[in-house]
Amino acid sequence: SVVARYTMLTGSAQGLGGGGCPSQWLLQAKRPSLAWVKLDEREAQTCSPTGRIYEIQSHKQAHYSHYRWVFSGNSSGAELIRVYEISLEFAQEQPASNLIQR
Repeated sequence: SVVARYTMLTGSAQGLGGGGCPSQWLLQAKRPSLAWVKLDEREAQTCSPTGRIYEIQSHKQAHYSHYRWVFSGNSSGAELIRVYEISLEFAQEQPASNLIQR
């Protein structure tokens, strides 16, 4: 399947031992035996306690076997980040018969 977008639910953790919302990250993907490729990169992001949808550019959408996020910053400056949920949404693939021009 091809991932078209993802939703991330974040929140600060004041009073819960610290940690802040991720503010910078990369979403990477790979196929077996190949290097990781960058699908999406975000900077200067804010908390999204109700979730936020991030689109992946269509020219970067492909079939991959592995996905990972690399977080490099957060809103509070602490070492911890708080991510409550990440969900992937897959692209609707059209049957080959629908792609033929008549």
